Amino acid sequence: MNNQKLENMLNLALNATPQEREKSLQLNVGYAPSEKTWELIVKYSGDLKSVLDEDIQVVELLNEYAILTVPESRISSLADFPEVEFVEKPKHLFFSVNQGKSASCMTSVQSQFSPLGEPLTGKGVLVACVDSGIDYSHPDFRKEDGSTRILRLWDQSVPGNPPQGYQIGTEYTKEQIDAALLASTKAEQERIVAKLEQILPLIDRYEAAWNKLEDFNKRFPVDMQKSILQMAIQGKLVEQRPEEGTGEELFQQIQTEKQALIKAGKIKKEKPLPEIAEDEIPFEIPDTWQWARLGNISWYFDAGKSPNCLKQPVTGNDWGVITTTAVQLGYFDEVQNKILPSNFAVNPEIQVRSGDILITRAGPTNRTGIACLVKDIHYKLILSDKIIRINMTDNYFYKDYLIMVLNSPQIRNLIVGLMSGMDKQQVNVSQDKYKTLLIPIPPLAEQKRIVAK
Repeated sequence: MNNQKLENMLNLALNATPQEREKSLQLNVGYAPSEKTWELIVKYSGDLKSVLDEDIQVVELLNEYAILTVPESRISSLADFPEVEFVEKPKHLFFSVNQGKSASCMTSVQSQFSPLGEPLTGKGVLVACVDSGIDYSHPDFRKEDGSTRILRLWDQSVPGNPPQGYQIGTEYTKEQIDAALLASTKAEQERIVAKLEQILPLIDRYEAAWNKLEDFNKRFPVDMQKSILQMAIQGKLVEQRPEEGTGEELFQQIQTEKQALIKAGKIKKEKPLPEIAEDEIPFEIPDTWQWARLGNISWYFDAGKSPNCLKQPVTGNDWGVITTTAVQLGYFDEVQNKILPSNFAVNPEIQVRSGDILITRAGPTNRTGIACLVKDIHYKLILSDKIIRINMTDNYFYKDYLIMVLNSPQIRNLIVGLMSGMDKQQVNVSQDKYKTLLIPIPPLAEQKRIVAK
């Protein structure tokens, strides 16, 4: 069945055989057989780039239109995104000057009876021409002094230096065209243009190298932070001190406290988690450390509610529910919330409090599994159903260390492995899966020294 978001011509082209496309004037327009990709025009709303994968190239235009280069196999899934409203393929252009002027309402405003008063002549207007070629030396394109009237010329048939934001062709500036026009003969002009075509790719390569260097400089602080985090949770950031005990001893202390709380009826007894298999361990840790499942070092997990809310943050004494964006990498942003309905019955047990460990459980892949520790809170807020609170001991575990572990690159990889969902933009990690997550445990004093470092 044809997708209703795809124009009829595109549906027809996708259903046609390669031989049928080749015979048609229109069906193959926009298709690159060697790469098996389509250049498509998309009408969208919202943030288009955030929902697309890296194999789809995007050139955003005005008024929420964009040109996409899409693998043919991805067109169907592209139309499934709610941000994408309509998709069409490019067409061959055919020239019909008089009809075009009339359809564009140019005839009426150029006549002496123009409804705008004085007839419009076009003087001072910047014109864009779409054509299959141009003689830039033609007198119509030159000023009285012989210089060009053309500001930019984009030749899509010459690879090398495309305009910014595009991937094909070569853009020539007014200065480059003037340089070619100064040549005394057509042959010399062509030699200048040919030389420019040799030089421009080198300039393009230099620009690409420069952009890579700038990108490296931008990423360096983040990459360095990730490296330090990984060293920290592998026991390579600070030295191990025998007098501080072992992770195994700390784990046993946590279990003793947990059993006492179960016996006192303060927390419920849960079914045992599976033993840790050798092939589950993601990396080596010091002998004084211990691997444990997150569910075994915590008391219990809980989550909240997500009723229909007024989409604005709370003020004063209002009650609100936090959104997933309140949970940022390592810190809590309490202004990311929505006002609860006035008739909503608040359960005080799901109120967010200082000292809470929060982790997102649903949303896009890059926003799921993000953890933070609530240190300061000034508003009355409750948990949402997309955020899990990890309740645990204050006596035998340093919460800042746990946040650091959860947000570290290799533990993050384990969390991604727990995710389920049909699409990268909407995944989920259940409480039961989070409980199986592996956490490296150093002695308590070493946890504090790692965070301080």
